Amino acid sequence: MKSHQVLLIVIATLISRTVFSQQFFNLALITTHKNDENLFFLNENDGGISGINSVPVFQCTSIITPMVLIENYGNNTLTSATIQYFLDGGLPQLFYWSGNLAPYFTDTIFLPSMEVTDGNHVLTVQVTQANGESDFNNANNESVEFNIVGNGIPVPYQESFTSLQLPAGYFIDNENNGPAWEVFENPMLNGSYYHSLRMPFYINDVTADVDDLYTINFDLTDASAPQLSFNIAYAYYSEEYWDKLQVQVSSDCGNNWEVIYDKAKDELATAGFTDVPFVPLQSQWRNESIDLSQYADVDALMVRFEATSGHGNNLYIDNIAIDENTGIENWNATSFKCFPNPANDLIEMNLPENFKGEIKIVNAFGQVVFEKSIRISSKIIIPLSNLAAGKYFITTFDERNFSLVQKIVVLH
Repeated sequence: MKSHQVLLIVIATLISRTVFSQQFFNLALITTHKNDENLFFLNENDGGISGINSVPVFQCTSIITPMVLIENYGNNTLTSATIQYFLDGGLPQLFYWSGNLAPYFTDTIFLPSMEVTDGNHVLTVQVTQANGESDFNNANNESVEFNIVGNGIPVPYQESFTSLQLPAGYFIDNENNGPAWEVFENPMLNGSYYHSLRMPFYINDVTADVDDLYTINFDLTDASAPQLSFNIAYAYYSEEYWDKLQVQVSSDCGNNWEVIYDKAKDELATAGFTDVPFVPLQSQWRNESIDLSQYADVDALMVRFEATSGHGNNLYIDNIAIDENTGIENWNATSFKCFPNPANDLIEMNLPENFKGEIKIVNAFGQVVFEKSIRISSKIIIPLSNLAAGKYFITTFDERNFSLVQKIVVLH
C-alpha cells in the first residue's frame, strides 16, 4: 500500500507541474493481468511489447525470427502501431502493425528474420507510435539477451579470467534474474587483484534455483585424449544449507546433456563450513580433472557449469582448461585414501605410486594445522594427537599443482 501512495503522490506532483492534454491521461486505478498489482496508466493510446518469444538463450544457427507480443496498455482500442526493433543498439528497423485490440489484449507478431553473428547479443523491441500518436511510455517495452553459439575452437585452451567481464563466447542462463554467476574481483595483500568466477549461493535464498554458466564451444577432433580441468573453492553454510555443482556437456548443440561431474556438500567443499560469506584463501583451492576422451571426435562440444542453490555459501571457479592428457596418472578417489576415518591418534594415507608433492591439513576455520613435502612415496602416516577433535580437510598437491581434498574426522 505504501508504494501505491508514493506513486500517487509522484504522479499528482508531475501533473500539477505540467499541463497535458486530457486525451493522454485517465487517472483510473486498474489491476493488470501481468503482475496483479495496482498501477496507474496515463495514456489513452499506449501500446507496448509484453513478450519476445522464439529467441532462445542460445542457438547454433545464425538466423533468428523473433515472435513478439504487442499489448494494448491504453484506454482506447488499439488499431495501429509502429514497432521499432534493433540489435545491440544498432540501426533501428521498423515494422507496421494494424489490428483491433481492446485494452490489455495482445496479438502475436513475427518480425522479419535476421542473420546474427556469433556471440552475445541484445534484441530490443519497442512501440514508438500508437493509433498514429507518439508513444511516450517506454516502461512497457522489452529486450532479450541471447547467444549465437559459434564453431568450436581448437584445444589446448585455458581461461584465467583476467578482468571483470565474462570472456567472449561465455554466457549465463539466469531465468529468475536472481543471484547468478559473475566474475569476482578479490583484493590481495600486495595491492593487486585476482579474478575468478563466483556463484553467490550465500545471498541466493531460493532453494533449488538453477543457474547455468556456458563456456565457448570446443573442437576436440585433433586431441586423442582430451581432459577438462578447473580450480574450485567452496565452503557450505551449515549441515542444513549446502549447494551442488554439475558440469555437463553436449555434442548436439544443447538438445541433450550428459553429466560428467556431480558434487555437493562435503564432496564439493574445499574448506570447513562457515556462516559468513566465503572468500577462499590460496590453500582452499583444489584442481579437478575430467576425462573427455569419449568426445574426442566432437567438433563443437558445449560445456556448462550448472549450480543448484541450497542457500549455502559461495562457490568459485578459475583456470578452466582443456588440454591433452599427457599420460600422468589421473587423480581420483581410488588413488587417494585416508584410513581409519574417523581417526584417533594417527591416519594413514595411500597415495599414487611414486608421488611427489605436498600435503596440508586445514581445520574448519581455514587454518593450516599440518603441512609436509613428499619426495617419493606411496604411503604416509600422519600423527593426529596434537589436533583437537573435529572435522579437517586433507589437501594433497602434486608437482603439477593438481590437488585432491578429503574430509576426515578426528576423535579423541
